[in-house]
Parts: sequence; C-alpha cells; structure tokens
Amino acid sequence: MDAHVVAMDKLAFPRYLAGIDVASIKNPGVEAREARDKQLQLKSTGSGAERLAESSAALQRKAQLYERLARGEEDDEHEKYEVEFWRKGPSHQQEDQEQEWLRHGRQRQDPVDTSAAAVAGSGGMMTEDMARELQRRDWEEREAALMQQQEEEQQRKTAHRNAVKELSGLTQAGREAAAVAKAQREEQLASKRAV
Repeated sequence: MDAHVVAMDKLAFPRYLAGIDVASIKNPGVEAREARDKQLQLKSTGSGAERLAESSAALQRKAQLYERLARGEEDDEHEKYEVEFWRKGPSHQQEDQEQEWLRHGRQRQDPVDTSAAAVAGSGGMMTEDMARELQRRDWEEREAALMQQQEEEQQRKTAHRNAVKELSGLTQAGREAAAVAKAQREEQLASKRAV
C-alpha cells in the first residue's frame, strides 16, 4: 500500500520530481511590456496643473462647438455628431415620448399615485426599516400599556385580598365576642336558675 502511495505522488507531481521550479519561469516579453507601460504612464502624467489646463481647454473647445451647433452655425447634417442639437430640450423630449406612445398604439397616462399604498401614515416616503421601527414602537407602547394594566390589576387584587383579610379578621373577632357574650348570658341564666 505504501508503494502505491509513493507511485501516485510521482504521477501527481512530475514537475517537482524533475526539479522544475514553476514560480521562477517567466513569460517572454513581460518585463519589456512592463517597462513600456511605465514609460507611457510617466509621459501621460504631467503635473496636476498641466493636466488641469489641458482638461479645461478641451472642455472650452467642446462648449464652443456645442454652442455653434445649437445656433446652427456649424453643419451637422453629415452626421459627424450623433446628437441632434436642434432637438435638445425638455419640450422636444416630451414630444418624442408622446410620439413613441402613439406609435405603439397607446396613450400616455399620468402615473398612479401610490403614496397612499405605501406604509400608512408615512406620506409614501417610508422604507421597510422605518416601517419595522414604527411597528416596534407600537409594540412597545402596547406592551407598556399591558404591563401597566397588569400592574393595576395586581394592585387591585392585593387591595381586595387585604380588605377580605381585614373583614375576615373583624368577622372572627365578632364571632369570638359573640361567643363570649353568649357564654356569659348562659352563665348568668344558669346562675339565676340555680338560685
């Protein structure tokens, strides 16, 4: 069995047995590409002020071109630019949407107000976490009220129990007094008969 395990290890790790270190092998040209990339990166990154000035100039050129195209001074008929500058604006976009709806045979409807369908009392602006928090607060209030009721009920029961004990004590004292009075009367009655 041990010979089988050794044979399996030799089959599973032939590079190790051959003395080949896979980690030391490098692909040809990787170092050259890395050096080229570093040079390009150094060339492309100038100082921050230079890059800011270049970006600002490019944005100004684009803004001027946009203004010329929007005024119609620049010819955009040959579809060099993919934006139809004469149609940009909210009114044109709304018209396009209406035409799209009509083309599909539907009419545009105002969206349904679903704020009432949201969590009640939230004005439609409540997340699930907020709803859970409100539920937790409601639960705490109900539990506090229930605990208050239970405490009041317990106090009422205790007061009733104390009143019953007091009444029972008074009743017992009254019975004892009645028994003593009865015994005295019987004794007096017996002494009168004996005389």
